[in-house]
Amino acid sequence: LHYLNCCVKEILRIDSAGVDSFDYKTSGDIKICNVPISKGTILKLDIYTAHYDNNKWLNPKEFVPERHDTESEFSQKAKKAGKVADTYSRRSFSHGMRNCPGMALALMEIKVFMIYFMVHIDFKFEEEVLNHEGIGFGLGSQFEPKIKVKKI
Repeated sequence: LHYLNCCVKEILRIDSAGVDSFDYKTSGDIKICNVPISKGTILKLDIYTAHYDNNKWLNPKEFVPERHDTESEFSQKAKKAGKVADTYSRRSFSHGMRNCPGMALALMEIKVFMIYFMVHIDFKFEEEVLNHEGIGFGLGSQFEPKIKVKKI
């Protein structure tokens, strides 16, 4: 179950279902990183860029579920390289007071769905399909897999 949690976190990091955030309107004049922002300015979180930030993630374009296991060799390697993801690096469901109220339900549904499919369905991919450059199964993917599915 622990590795499944890591896989789900990595899937959501690589291909978040909602990469667009709600609008936030500034209630007063502020400065963020010495950039002045006027009262009434509309701000949005850039979720996609945070999930691929080279300063926070080691090999951010690679699918590595072990990066979410703090005890793993990969995680230790990333830590030694100074690549430590923080709260703002994991924004699939936002964070803080304004995080998604359906997060727990969504995560549970994803895990149940994955386990059901692993137990009850046999997937067969052609080798040449799996070796395709830029393979991905997300919403924005250019990849159209040809899968043979058989109920077990």
